Amino acid sequence: MPIIDFYGHVSLPRFLSTEDYLRLMDENDIEAAVLSTADTCPDVQGLSRARVQHPDRFRVVGMPMGANPAELRDNIRQQLDGGFSGIRLPAALVAQNPDLLELIGEAGAFAIFVGDRGLSAAAGRIADFLDTYPNSFAVAGHFGGPTDPALLQEDAEVARLFGHGSLYVAFTRHGAMAHLPVEAWAAALARKVGWDRLLWGSEWPVALWRNETYDSTLHWADRLSPSAAQLQAFRYDNAKRLLFTGAPPPASGVSPKLDLMPFRKPADVWLFPPSLDVSEERHQGLHDASPGVRPCAASPASTPAKRRANLWLASRRQRSASSPSLRARFAITNSMSPSSSASRAGSAPSSSARSSATSSSSLSSTAAASGQSNPTRAARLVSFSARVSAGRPSGMPASVPVSARAARSACFCCSQAAICMPASRAAASPNTCGWRRTILSAMWRATSAKPNRPSSSARRAW
Repeated sequence: MPIIDFYGHVSLPRFLSTEDYLRLMDENDIEAAVLSTADTCPDVQGLSRARVQHPDRFRVVGMPMGANPAELRDNIRQQLDGGFSGIRLPAALVAQNPDLLELIGEAGAFAIFVGDRGLSAAAGRIADFLDTYPNSFAVAGHFGGPTDPALLQEDAEVARLFGHGSLYVAFTRHGAMAHLPVEAWAAALARKVGWDRLLWGSEWPVALWRNETYDSTLHWADRLSPSAAQLQAFRYDNAKRLLFTGAPPPASGVSPKLDLMPFRKPADVWLFPPSLDVSEERHQGLHDASPGVRPCAASPASTPAKRRANLWLASRRQRSASSPSLRARFAITNSMSPSSSASRAGSAPSSSARSSATSSSSLSSTAAASGQSNPTRAARLVSFSARVSAGRPSGMPASVPVSARAARSACFCCSQAAICMPASRAAASPNTCGWRRTILSAMWRATSAKPNRPSSSARRAW
């Protein structure tokens, strides 16, 4: 089945380069993609180059930024004139500046709207925009703001918007919606909007930062039990009909003078929230230092297989993908998983060897230990000791016991050398213990030297 990714990020230094995204698409059999960025890295020059150089594969969406309302409008106009297909607009901004929709409608372009609670802050204005400009359409990004499905019936403006034939809903930001009733909301959207107005987007590479795989975002909608025809519409037909039918529209590119980067909102790159924040410079350096490995879109079920797949993905050459050293810190939280403890044949099991089958669950529920100014500090310390039990905090030893080092099998370490150190060759099959031992030394050097600094307040900004 052909696939179109309706939402990905190309912008440097925070996200991916055009070449990185093309490589990702080729490895996952993606025919085309709609690229955007965020106010943390509004690199519209990079988006413009992607559109001009690869007109058959990319459509691009710009950003509304400027020093004042007049400059903001002019910047939007320049992006649309340069070949951008649409603009990404926060619902709150639309509520305050509804005239921005006129620029988009007059250009025959579309808008991706992002917000919460069914875009209720601007639902009526967006519906008016669709009524006024029939040649335009709108996309409610990130599930259209998941909330209580009853809102689709109880709020007249929200019901009007999601019932409009020119509104589409993109299922994106899957892993960041766990605290919301996203499944019930998505099921209600499938009934009200219909599969012929739903779109799939990966939000790559941000999905990777949340420990998701490209494949897991693609198959998230399987839980709604769509038919084969509905999946075909969701993953391909709808996006094809909207933006990729016929010859690509001409695109001259934006003026080299158009620079939105001075208006960016600085923010650290957050990895596996709520856990590790790193600066964009350090994140970029970790990416550049990681070996080039072909991406893999596996969706494994077992714990050891999932960890191997995630670490393999982390090694790939993507500008915004996490490096093995950062991905390893996710495994350290439970330094002895059920799989690794079983592999230590001949050694007496420790009473502290009980750990959760999923590292992320214990990490997210771990409280701050004494003397720990930041809940993420424990995640940044190297420990070869298992936690007491799943979800319970335990101290992180300042040093590694010699006996723990000695107990680790040399063949396990060697098994991962081919991925962690390309100059070596694997002598055994992958194993969790080997991953940890081999990667931890690199992590110790790569992790920020400021573990006690306050956690970023912009963790959710991308």
